[in-house]
Amino acid sequence: MTGVRSCRKLVTDCRDQIPYLWLTGWQHPDHNTQGRFYRKHRSDMRKLFERTVRTAVTMGLLDLAVQAVDGTKMVANASKDRVYDAEELRVLLGRLDKTIPELEAQNEAGLRVTPNSSAFSQVAIH
Repeated sequence: MTGVRSCRKLVTDCRDQIPYLWLTGWQHPDHNTQGRFYRKHRSDMRKLFERTVRTAVTMGLLDLAVQAVDGTKMVANASKDRVYDAEELRVLLGRLDKTIPELEAQNEAGLRVTPNSSAFSQVAIH
């Protein structure tokens, strides 16, 4: 969620960043441990992530819109009244189902995913 894709960077963050320390129970796993955990629990983590996103959307906590603060001018729907119907949410979740494997493949290949990558642009709804 924070864009950290490298196990070695996660090792540093698990040692230095309070949110990561909290998530790890103040443990300091090395990159090999993190890699083994990811490989072993990848399927379950994906299901948990999907469930979390669906719950957040249902509760109105999340709208899955990519926001950029780089000065680029773009057409946007900034209406507070914008509501997604069930079909729009199905389409959005379908895009998410296609995007997650792409992000996982990029992760396996060691590529850095940025908000400008195709995976992120597929998830955004206007």
